[in-house]
Order: sequence, then structure tokens, then C-alpha cells
Amino acid sequence: VNPGTVSLSNAAKAEIYGAEAALTTLLTDNLQLDVGAAYTHAEYTDYKDASAFVLTPIGLSTNEFLPDVDGYQMQRAPKWTANLGMVYTIPLSVGSVALSGNYYYTSKFPFDTAGQYFQKAYDLLNVKAAWTDPSERWELAVFATNVLDEKYNAQVLPGLPAIQRTYGEPVSVGISAAFKY
Repeated sequence: VNPGTVSLSNAAKAEIYGAEAALTTLLTDNLQLDVGAAYTHAEYTDYKDASAFVLTPIGLSTNEFLPDVDGYQMQRAPKWTANLGMVYTIPLSVGSVALSGNYYYTSKFPFDTAGQYFQKAYDLLNVKAAWTDPSERWELAVFATNVLDEKYNAQVLPGLPAIQRTYGEPVSVGISAAFKY
């Protein structure tokens, strides 16, 4: 974005490769384990005149073009992500109760092409207790998300005249009901 004009640019070349592994298994009849991890190498290898938004001393941003961002990490592409989940199901005469937890990790990553606005590494932990009726059509649950109260950015949008930021959801607690038809 330049005053009065908007242009679209694209990297001429990028290099992306990685590996991912996931496992879901029953440790016992009632205990399920889900584990996964991914590595991603994602960088620009030929990108001239990438747009960068720079904050001025008065807090507004201006647009500059960087001559070369070759070797910069691609935006929204963390090198590492991982998850670990467990579900313990307790059979009852009136259905079942499932106690579950899910942990997620991501390494740092940039929100912009120029690598100026990074999200630091963060962890999220969610938990849930759910009752399912014997017909398995109804579920009532209580849950908590972001139990660790991690502060993170869901989005950073560099632009003129300011850098816009959306924060991730804080600790949230709730109840839910579901019906399968």
C-alpha cells in the first residue's frame, strides 16, 4: 500500500520442505493418546522489493520496499509445532464421561514478509469433561480453553497508517450441548 495506490507482489521463488508425524493409540480400553509434531522449513529464496511497514516516531507506519528478503522465514510458517492430547473415557450405567486435555505448541513465526512483526513461541492447553448419553446422541460438556492464559497474537496486519493486531482468546470457560441426528 502506497498513498493512493495498492499493489500486489509475490516472491519469485521460495523453498519449503518439512516432516510431520502423528500417532493415535489406545493405551488402555479407556485411555486414548494423540501425539503429533511437525517441522517446516519455509523461506524466500528470490524476493526483491518486498513491502515493509515501518513505525514512525509518532506511532504511524510508512511503507518501504526492501531490496532483498532472500533467506527470510515465510510469514505464518513456524518451524516447529506439536500437540499432545489424551482422552480418558469412564463408562457409566447412564452413558459415559470423557475427560480430555489437549496441549499445543508453536515456535515463533513472522506475520509479515519482512520479518519485522514476530509472534513468539507459545503454548495452549485446553481441557474438557463431557457426558454422553447411552444412545450417544446427546453430549453435555464443561470446558476451559487457554488454561495457561497465554498471551499471543492471532493476527498482525501491518498497514497504513498503523499496525493492526488481534489478540488470541484469553482463558475461557464454558458449557456446551450437542445433539447428533
